[in-house]
Amino acid sequence: MKEYNTFGLSFGPVASFAGQIIFVVGIVVTAIISFTGVFLAILGAFIGFSNSGTTLYFENRMARFTNNIFGLIKIGKRVQITDNMYLEIRTIKNVSRSHSLSNRVLDIRTVQTVIYLMDAHNRAIMPIKKTDPKLNANRDLEELGKKLKLEIR
Repeated sequence: MKEYNTFGLSFGPVASFAGQIIFVVGIVVTAIISFTGVFLAILGAFIGFSNSGTTLYFENRMARFTNNIFGLIKIGKRVQITDNMYLEIRTIKNVSRSHSLSNRVLDIRTVQTVIYLMDAHNRAIMPIKKTDPKLNANRDLEELGKKLKLEIR
């Protein structure tokens, strides 16, 4: 059995939205000027749809962190989960900043609770799952610990 957890867009919310608009414009322009439209569509798809995530293989005790190019092509390598690894909850605060043409600054602040796979030397190997509230994070941490047979700290 395997489980896939997404983490978010590679270029942030503002750039991804702009990439999706460029993709749509590229599709429309393809009907008029073929080369320019195809270039815009490829660029927009790359910026707008690239994301990241983690696939967990419970039977094999493996995890794979991937960057999904164009939202389709998964790039990443698998890590074997050993008994000296453990799971930990961390809170991450991100700020995505965008400047408009009228010199206004748009800050998008996000606070995320993420479950990380840690090694024996207390270093984060990869994020496993993103949860929003603190109560769900503890429940998800216990469930993942049981499924992967790992210690929880």
